Amino acid sequence: MERSFEEISPQRFGYGRRLGEAMPGDQQTLLDQVQPGAAKTSGFVRSNAKSRIRDLRQLTLRQRRARKAKQPEEIKAVKRERATWLRTAYATEAHERVLWSVSQPDGFYERLAFFWADHFTVSMAKTSLRGLVGSFEAEAVRPFIAGDFRTLLRNAALHPAMQLYLDQNRSIGPASRVARRSKRGLNENLAREIIELHTLGVDGPYSQQDVRQFATLLTGMTVDETAGVAVYDPDRSEPAETRILGRRYGEGQDAVLQALDDLALHPATGRHLARKLAIHFLSDTPPEAVVQHLETTYVDNDTQLMPLYRALLEHPASWETFGQKVRQPFDYLVALLRIALPLGREAEITKPKFRSFAAQDGTMISDPRPSNFPLTLAPLGAMGQLPWSAPGPDGWPEAAAAWISPQGLTERIGFATRLSRGPLKSTNPQQLLSIAFGENGPDRVALLAKAAGGDFEARSLILASPELQRR
Repeated sequence: MERSFEEISPQRFGYGRRLGEAMPGDQQTLLDQVQPGAAKTSGFVRSNAKSRIRDLRQLTLRQRRARKAKQPEEIKAVKRERATWLRTAYATEAHERVLWSVSQPDGFYERLAFFWADHFTVSMAKTSLRGLVGSFEAEAVRPFIAGDFRTLLRNAALHPAMQLYLDQNRSIGPASRVARRSKRGLNENLAREIIELHTLGVDGPYSQQDVRQFATLLTGMTVDETAGVAVYDPDRSEPAETRILGRRYGEGQDAVLQALDDLALHPATGRHLARKLAIHFLSDTPPEAVVQHLETTYVDNDTQLMPLYRALLEHPASWETFGQKVRQPFDYLVALLRIALPLGREAEITKPKFRSFAAQDGTMISDPRPSNFPLTLAPLGAMGQLPWSAPGPDGWPEAAAAWISPQGLTERIGFATRLSRGPLKSTNPQQLLSIAFGENGPDRVALLAKAAGGDFEARSLILASPELQRR
């Protein structure tokens, strides 16, 4: 049966339906969500990277002083406080990250935010970054999604969280003034990931020499952890002209920004971004016509992103491949919570439990863990996709095989069952079908629900159905 725009768009280009929320009526309605979504970034998380870096720096200095003074009890106390601080910062904001996506009506913008935050991955897999992953998305990604890729690239690549994640703060020009009193040298991590992951792609037209030259140009970029900000330090910069992809660059921050702009404008970047967008929204093997259309749009519009989104939404193939893409755990969980939780009651229903202990000064410190967040972080952890926890700089895998495994399916079914027994226990199956799919839900799901042994089983079958696990 052919699916209508109203049936496809909430699931393919958003986080699904929600009772009481208006569904988009056409492509322009989806596009109109992007600017308002970007304007809400101030409420996304409560922290900022500057204060978080400074707070972590103070804990590090306390630990160093305790080691120097040979105070083993103080060392243990600071270690525990540091670990708890990192867990609290991460768990609180990760929980709020889930609820934010559940509650926001700008579904297309929220999906784009997830895509771009994953494209520019900064992961809490590096423990010291747990307090910064939320503020990175809030400061470096979400405000720039409606603009151009050059600006987005500049802000993401040079944000202090990205620099710390990829060890740019450890990169020093071999002939720089700082190199004379330091054993550290050139670190290629940031340069390589900008070229391979953020712009040209792994198969892009670059060489190892281009990576090394770009790393040399980047040596002045670092993080002032005392101030909590990214800076350009000429004393760390390699005093040399560089040549990247055949273009010459001098020294200084302006040269770094020019190199980033040139990478953003490169046709290979357009090809890389076009394929990633098509894979993420449409299919693991998207139609080549869509990829080519997106690539051409990117190149012809000076890296502007809104024309790129319009090209994605308006291409006919974007509406002909429905059901070919498996929802990742975060996508699936948010979609089910939107079905299960009444508007405005997200925090009440998923209120986490906190442990507390006394810090050195006697104040009580909350110590949340993922297991204390029963409808958000606990199931996401079990499904293997806690927010901002991708295993590497290349982000989360897109292929269905990475997510549809016996264990993964078991966890998804378990979560569907938990919602059926909990928030949805008073909802009859017919109501649930209407909430989840609209008036014209899939016949197969309706038949399965009708044949179930009771309302609980029917609700569980609806929520765990392939029709809700794919888009």
